[in-house]
Amino acid sequence: VNAIVEKIVGYVWGAGIFYESENEDAQEVIENWSRDVDFPSIGRKWTREGIVKNGYIELGGKFDEGVQGIKVIDGKYMYVKRDEKGNVIGYNQLIKGFQRDFDKEPLKPFNPENIVHLALNQIGDCAYGYGYIYPNLNTIDGMLGSLKDMHMLMHRKANSPYWAKLGSLEKEIYPTAGAVAELGQRFEYLHNKTEWITGPDIEIKTLDFGALGDKFKFPIETDMNLMFFGFQTPETVMGKCTNTGLGSNLASEHGSAYDRFIGGIQEEIE
Repeated sequence: VNAIVEKIVGYVWGAGIFYESENEDAQEVIENWSRDVDFPSIGRKWTREGIVKNGYIELGGKFDEGVQGIKVIDGKYMYVKRDEKGNVIGYNQLIKGFQRDFDKEPLKPFNPENIVHLALNQIGDCAYGYGYIYPNLNTIDGMLGSLKDMHMLMHRKANSPYWAKLGSLEKEIYPTAGAVAELGQRFEYLHNKTEWITGPDIEIKTLDFGALGDKFKFPIETDMNLMFFGFQTPETVMGKCTNTGLGSNLASEHGSAYDRFIGGIQEEIE
């Protein structure tokens, strides 16, 4: 997921950000300000926050003084304040819980002109954007669960486990509990030099559970494909390309569709 997010951020910002203005003096002022506050670096962090949850930039200074400095605020502590008509009248930052002085107010207010809110994947008149993690949570959880189960089984059954049968019902040979426990202890310390010599009353076999990895291949690949769909990021962008035999236009078509997706995020940022 992190790799997909970083790919989106990389494509959105590319080599950087450029400014155009009919007024050369104005353009010079903006470019100097961008360098002073390191806006491309801040912008990448802000975009990453918007993709994962909601992106908030705090603009320092009063409204009539211009922007004195900028910083990214963690979106999970920010709340939008709107009036009864849905107009944004302010923002609140939850600070109680990670401050030392609990006697202070739990919310830090911001004026609307001091916050730049990047709400990606916004639906209807919702004040917040859904981002791209939340809509994919079920797929991500399913994939993580499959990977965890696969590695657990591979760890437990990396080698075919032994099954030993002691005694014989036909010959009425019944092993003692001590003999069974002793053989079980020997199984716990197997290595590549272990050799076995047994009598006719002991039979050792291996249990074959089949190719465990193959059983997880389909659900993991399915979740991976669903995640690519959910993030609108094709396999070709992530460096995973399969020869489908559909012709060479597949990658270029994926690229044009992805360009439109990236262009939409760039417009939101602008």
